[in-house]
Amino acid sequence: MAIFSRVRCWCLALLLPSSALAIGGYMTLDMVDPAVYASADGRSQWRIDPLLRSGSGEARYELSLDGELQRSLTLPYTLLQAKVTREGLLIGHALHGETHPGYGYRDCLVARVQVDGRAEVLWREARQSGNGLHTNDVPYPIRSALDEAQGRFLLEIEVIEDNDRQVQTWAFDLAGSGEKHRHPDPLPAAPERAESSSPLGGRRLRSLGQSELQLAPHQVAPLATHYDFRIDEAGRFGLLRWTSERSCAFVLADAGGAVLHRWPLLERASGCPSTLKLHWIEGDRWLLTNDEDNQSQGWWLDAESGEVAVVEGFSPPPIHHLEPDGEGGFVAVLSIHEGWTVTTMLAKFDADGRQRWSHKIDFGGNGLAQTGGEAPIAVLNLSDIDRYARDGSVVDRIELSQVMGRQLNYAAGLRAGRDASLWLEDFGGRYDFVQLDAQGVVIAQLKAVDEAGKAFESVGGLQQAPDGTFWTSNGRELLQLDAQGRVVQRAPAASHDGLTLIDAMQISPAGDIHALDRYGGAIHRFDARGQWVDACHPDPGDYTKNPSLASLALSPAGQMLVDRRDEPPDALLYGSDCRRLAVQRPHTDEYQQSWHFADGPERYWIVGDEGITLVDRGQPMRRIERTPAGNWLRLPGPVTTDASGDLITHVTRMPLQDGAQPPVHQASFIVWSSQGQALAEIPAPDKVQPYSGLSTDGTRLAYLLDSDEVVVQDRRSGQAYRVLDIPFVPRAAFLVQPAGSPELWIWDGEWRIERRALE
Repeated sequence: MAIFSRVRCWCLALLLPSSALAIGGYMTLDMVDPAVYASADGRSQWRIDPLLRSGSGEARYELSLDGELQRSLTLPYTLLQAKVTREGLLIGHALHGETHPGYGYRDCLVARVQVDGRAEVLWREARQSGNGLHTNDVPYPIRSALDEAQGRFLLEIEVIEDNDRQVQTWAFDLAGSGEKHRHPDPLPAAPERAESSSPLGGRRLRSLGQSELQLAPHQVAPLATHYDFRIDEAGRFGLLRWTSERSCAFVLADAGGAVLHRWPLLERASGCPSTLKLHWIEGDRWLLTNDEDNQSQGWWLDAESGEVAVVEGFSPPPIHHLEPDGEGGFVAVLSIHEGWTVTTMLAKFDADGRQRWSHKIDFGGNGLAQTGGEAPIAVLNLSDIDRYARDGSVVDRIELSQVMGRQLNYAAGLRAGRDASLWLEDFGGRYDFVQLDAQGVVIAQLKAVDEAGKAFESVGGLQQAPDGTFWTSNGRELLQLDAQGRVVQRAPAASHDGLTLIDAMQISPAGDIHALDRYGGAIHRFDARGQWVDACHPDPGDYTKNPSLASLALSPAGQMLVDRRDEPPDALLYGSDCRRLAVQRPHTDEYQQSWHFADGPERYWIVGDEGITLVDRGQPMRRIERTPAGNWLRLPGPVTTDASGDLITHVTRMPLQDGAQPPVHQASFIVWSSQGQALAEIPAPDKVQPYSGLSTDGTRLAYLLDSDEVVVQDRRSGQAYRVLDIPFVPRAAFLVQPAGSPELWIWDGEWRIERRALE
C-alpha cells in the first residue's frame, strides 16, 4: 500500500468535447479507449481499437452482424464519435498524427468504411495552431450526428474563416463521393448523460480505542512544517505550523526559536486551507486571510491570548501580498478575476479593515514591501519596482535590469530592510537575494547556503529582524544568515531523528508502523502501540530535494521501498534491519511511479502513469498497458499488493466517445497475479480517492472516497460498506491483524490511529 500526500497547487483545466486538453494553442493528447459503435437497430456493430493510446494513429476495426464477426482490418487512423448505418457503413472523424510527442494532432479528417472493408477519406485538412492560451487548434471537431433519412453525416466543427473563429455544421453524403456541404442549421443539443450510483450502506464497527505515535522530546520539531514566517517589531517570529493537510496552528517563537505560544486554528478560523496566510500588523495583533470564491476573508488574531475575531465587513478581492503600514492598518496587492482577465489593484485598509483607497496598477503582484521615506510602498513587477506615496500616488519606478546590470531569472518576492532598503528575491538566479538602498542602488547580493556551503530552497524569503540580523527558513527551522548568505544559526536546531511531517505511511499486517519524513526522507518505525523504535536514514546524497508524494511499500520480510521521484525515477531499498541497501533503477521513464514488492526479494511492481511494469533483478519482465477489457491504463489510483505478491490496482470510471457502447467504463479494482495475469475484477464505487492508498488483508479491501469516508469491501463478493462515526477526517485506512484478529486502523494524517474491530 502506498500513501501519497495531497498536492497544494493551482491548476486550470478546460473541458473539451473529446479526450483532449487545449493548452497554449496545442491540444494535449489524452487516451482513446476501444469503443463499440452500433447501428440504430443494434444489428451492425463496429469495434475500433486504437493502437496508440492518443488515438492519433492506426486502429484495428472489427465488423459484427447479429453478433457474428464479419470482417477485421487495420486502418492508419482512429475514428472518433463514429456512426453506423443500418447497412453497416461506418463513418466518423479522426484527429491524426502528432505534431510532436504528446502535443498536437497534425491533421483532421472524415472517413467512411464500407461493409466490404473499403475505406475512403472523404475530407482531410492540416490543422492550424489556435494561437491562444485556451483556444483549440483548428479545424476542431466538436460532435457529430447521423441523418440516415437524408443520407448524410453531420459534423459540428470549429474553424477559422476570413480570420474569424466560428463553429459551423458540415454535411457529408453517405453514398457516392461523400461530398462535403455546408449545413445551415446547428446540431441539436446533445442529451445529458445520466449518471447514477447506488449509495453504500454504513456500518458501525466496535471501537478498540486510539493509539498515538510517541516521539522523544528531542525528536519533535516545534516549528515544522511551515510555508512562511513573519518577524514582528519585538523580533519575535510568527508562523503557521501545519501538522497535516487540514490542521495547523499559529506559533509565536522568540529570537532563539523557543515557542512562546501555540494556538490551534482548526476551530478558531476557517480551518487550515492551503490559501490561509498570516500577516503581522502591530504589537500582538496579527491578521489571518484566506481567499475563497474570488474574495478574501479576514480574522484578527491576538498572539498572547490566541483569541480570533472575524474582521467585520472585510471581503476584498483575493489578496496576493499584504504589509502593515505602521499606523495599525495595512496595504495589500489585490487581484480581480473577470473571465480570463485579471486586474491588479493596490489598496489601503485602516485599523478596522475598512478600505480607504485603491488604485489599479500595471503588471504588479510579485511582491510588496512597506518601508519608510517619501515612497514607503514598493510593488514588485516582473522586471521593475514601482514605488508609491502613502496616498497611493506613483513616485518612481526602478528598472531592475538597469540597476543590477543583468536580467532577473524570476522576480519572486520583496521584503523591506533597514533604512528604507528593499530585499528582492530572484528565484533561480545567480543570487537568491539582492538588496537595494533607498535610491535603488544595489548594495548587497547573497546566495543562501548551509554551513557546508550547499544551496537550499528558502521559505519565506529573506527578512531582517529589528537587531539587523538576516533570517530565512527551510520549512522546519528558522535560519540566520551572515552577510554572505551562509547559515550561522538554526532556531531551533532540528533533531537528526526528528519526524516533522509524515509524507507517506505503511503499516504491516502485524501492526508495525512505518512513517516517511518529508524532510530528509528518513523512515521512522513504531511498534503496534505507537512507541518509536528506530529511524532508517538515507545516504547524505540520496535526496536533492525533500520527498513529496512518495510511495512507501513493505515486503512480508520487512524490507522497504521508497520511490524518490528523481529523473529518471528510481527507488531506495532498505533492509528489515534498517540498512539502506541500494538504489533500484528500472528501464522505464515514467515520471509518476509507485513501487511495490512482488513475489520475490528482487521482484518489483512499478505502477506508472501509462502502465505497469514487472521487474525481476533490475530487468523489466512484463509490461501491462491495458485492462482485461482492452482499455488503456491511466494515471494510477490507489495501489497495493497482498502477501502473495499479487498487485491490486484501481481503474477510474471513464466516459467514452459520444455514441460508443457502453457510454462509460465502470470503476473497478483489478487483481494481477505475480506473473502479470489478470485474476479478477472487483466493481468499485465512484470517486475513490486516488492518493489515500489501498489496503488488503487477503479477503477485504479498505480505501477512502473523495467524501473522506472509509470503505471496507469484500474481495470475493464485492459487497462494500462505509465505516460510520469516525472521530476525525481520515487520511488512510489499513487492514491489520496485530493480535490474530482482523482490525481496521484509520489514520488521521498526523499522530493518531483509530482502531476498529472487524468481526
